[in-house]
Amino acid sequence: MSGDPGKKNYKITLKTPTFTNPGGDGTTTYSTLATVWADFRPLRMNERYTSESKHSIEAGNFRIYHRDDVTPEMVVGFMGRDWRITGVAVVGFRDELDITAEAVY
Repeated sequence: MSGDPGKKNYKITLKTPTFTNPGGDGTTTYSTLATVWADFRPLRMNERYTSESKHSIEAGNFRIYHRDDVTPEMVVGFMGRDWRITGVAVVGFRDELDITAEAVY
């Protein structure tokens, strides 16, 4: 494995979704897949407007050791919030994984 293990100093939780009644007004719950070490880099903060309400969004990039089971449908548990995964990219020759995610307040 490449990369500096000293930079992976945050524990994050990878969570998989479970859908109840996916055809109707169902709900989504998340269960823990794994807890892993990650390097976290915050991305540019911005605000988005939905209807007449303003939502603050925090975005960041998590770099973890490579895994084959991370998908965009999952969320990352970090700093007491669930971060929605917006992108997954392999770094190197399956050495590491970059996960881009955002938390909406």
